[in-house]
Amino acid sequence: MRVLTSVPSGLARGNVSRVSSSTRVPAIYGGVVEKVMSDFLGNTVIIETPLSHPRCGPLLAVYGHVIPESGLEPGRTVNAGDCIACVSPVPSSGGRPVSHLHITIGLSLRRAGIDLLDWNNIGNPAFVNLLDPLQVLGLPWQKP
Repeated sequence: MRVLTSVPSGLARGNVSRVSSSTRVPAIYGGVVEKVMSDFLGNTVIIETPLSHPRCGPLLAVYGHVIPESGLEPGRTVNAGDCIACVSPVPSSGGRPVSHLHITIGLSLRRAGIDLLDWNNIGNPAFVNLLDPLQVLGLPWQKP
């Protein structure tokens, strides 16, 4: 298995990059697993980090379309760099997307509980103030 250790070059340019379903996913930041939920291509893992903003809540790192490592469940503490999941395989049928990983970073607004956070409302500013992951991680980018 491969471990994702850097952002594929296409992603740094704002494009979609294909990753193998055997690619292991490390935690960007350490923290506590708050939620593991199903998504249409596997699972989503939400980790609350110790980083925060005074007017918001803690920084959340969200990993979509993954298969969590055995034993990864809410309440577990992870360290930055720990492999938390593998990219979920996608059945090869017409019209299905290729295996890929979504990384979403945002500040929790705590007005709504983490139990209400899902892919239907993760972009809702009442729940999370979304941040550009490339800027948070200090990676170069340019508009396609």
